[in-house]
Parts: sequence; C-alpha cells; structure tokens
Amino acid sequence: MKAIIIIVTVFFVAAITCNVLAGPLVDDRFKAADKWLAPHNTPTQPQQVEQMPETRQAPPGTRQKPPEQPLYHEPSPATVTEEWTTNGLTSGVLTLKRTGRDVEGRYPEDNGAIIGTMTGNTLTGYWIEDASARRCATAVKGRYFWGKIKADFEGGRAVGKWGYCEDSLSADWTGTRK
Repeated sequence: MKAIIIIVTVFFVAAITCNVLAGPLVDDRFKAADKWLAPHNTPTQPQQVEQMPETRQAPPGTRQKPPEQPLYHEPSPATVTEEWTTNGLTSGVLTLKRTGRDVEGRYPEDNGAIIGTMTGNTLTGYWIEDASARRCATAVKGRYFWGKIKADFEGGRAVGKWGYCEDSLSADWTGTRK
C-alpha cells in the first residue's frame, strides 16, 4: 500500500513539473504565483508605478556612517592648557592646565607651581615655590614656601590676590592670556 502511495505521489509531482497535467486546475493555481514571481522590470500587466523619494540606507549587515560633525569644536574645559603673562605673584610666563575643575600651573621663578580649583570663572588654590621671602611652618606638596591665591578670569584677563602661608590675600596679581 505504501508503495502505491509513493508511486502516485511521484507521478503527480512529475506531471505538475513537466506540465503533463494541463487544464484549468493547474493553470489557475499557478497564475497567482506567476504574477508574484515575475521580474519587477517586466510586469505581467502594465502598471502605474508611484515614484518613492530616494532614501540612502546602508545595505543590510553594514554600519551606517555617523552624521558629519562640524570641523571646529570648542576645546573641552577638561583639556585646556594656556599660557599667561603675569605680574604680581610672578613676573613672566605662567602655564595653566585645567582638567575638569582642577587647575595646575607652572612658572619658572623659584620652580613655581599653582594648584587649585575653578568654580565658575574663579580660581582658588595655592602657589608653591622652592624659595620665597617667607617660610611657612607647614609644608604643601613637600615645600615650605607657599601661600593662598584667588583670581577671577574674564575673557583673556585675570585679576586676583595672593598671600603668604595662611595669611589673608593682600597682594595683587594680574594676568593676560598670550
């Protein structure tokens, strides 16, 4: 019995494939399929095709290119390094480097350094040197010649005050960005 079913099934499949069975049943069944399988550039009947706007999409499996960025970016406050010409605390060139809110500075006079924090446009911190007019009782960063500093930065100018050790800020300090 199984052999008969297999033989009939094989015959039927062969008949459809070889177009042996002709007639309305076979033709009607495949007309719908022929319409969908026909190539897009040769429609079975003339059709009016609506134009779609052109879109640019990456092919499947590839990454899309990110949108283009402007050529110029303002430097991030986390990476700003500037040179200043100063008077007061030091007379000469002061290099300031800002990382986030933290500020470090260097100047050649007495191996000078500035450490501090920016809050808005105001720098508050300490100056530190190897030698100075006054020795402090305690050390900052391993050195005994230091004092407080506070300066306001506006555009390319800085105006502030400095003092020795823990004394009040009494001496003037100014700077101009180079």
